[in-house]
Amino acid sequence: MDPLHHHGHSTPASRTVPHRSICPEGVTVDDRGNLTGRSAPHSAEVVLRLRHVSVARTDGKAGYAIEDVSLDCAAGTWTVLTGPPGAGKTAVLRCAVGLDPVATGKVTVDRRARRAYLSRRPAAATAAQGGTLATAIAGRAAPAATLLGEMLRYLGLWDARTLPITELSLGEQRAAALALALADGPRLLIADGPVTELGPDRATAMLRLIRHRVQADRLCVLMAADDLLSVSQADTVILLADGRVAGRETLPPGVIAPR
Repeated sequence: MDPLHHHGHSTPASRTVPHRSICPEGVTVDDRGNLTGRSAPHSAEVVLRLRHVSVARTDGKAGYAIEDVSLDCAAGTWTVLTGPPGAGKTAVLRCAVGLDPVATGKVTVDRRARRAYLSRRPAAATAAQGGTLATAIAGRAAPAATLLGEMLRYLGLWDARTLPITELSLGEQRAAALALALADGPRLLIADGPVTELGPDRATAMLRLIRHRVQADRLCVLMAADDLLSVSQADTVILLADGRVAGRETLPPGVIAPR
């Protein structure tokens, strides 16, 4: 049977990454705390595919938010969508996760893939986990609970675990949302600007977690980002302009270099 399903606080860069995200072969941390290296994906097993997808605008105006967009995202790869405001990055993510209907074209997702979506409003998603990070840990069975606790320590959130998530800073909320998503073992992570406007230490720590899961667990990542730090970690960068694909490039192994 075809497995694809169709639908229309600062964190030191040297801190040890949690067990299931241990740095795999081909990814190392140098003496300055920079993450280097990026090994090739194991195969071209497609997890997410868009073919000639158009999505209508949601602001009441005529026309399309995105038009004739095609892309493939494979297991063990990281794709970043970039472009100016209004280019259609969020629209691609929302149709990929099934939040907005497709006007024309087709979105295909591996039916076996558990999906996680990180929006630009992390408080709503994380608060739904029970109000505090301690409650979120208690609500999970091992090993997910153990992994979540390790990631919260790594991201500098352990001491904040008993606070209401809505009282955390934006950076803390975004880091918490990432940890909660990764602890549940998704196969496809769709993220909208997860490190936008964050300091370099926290942003680097979050991107390290994502990269390690891409390499160790063959996580498939589709991310919208405008910051150079995120773009530098992509295997493929897709430039959007006026709702259309304006460019596409496969990147060589890069370096996360916190400043």
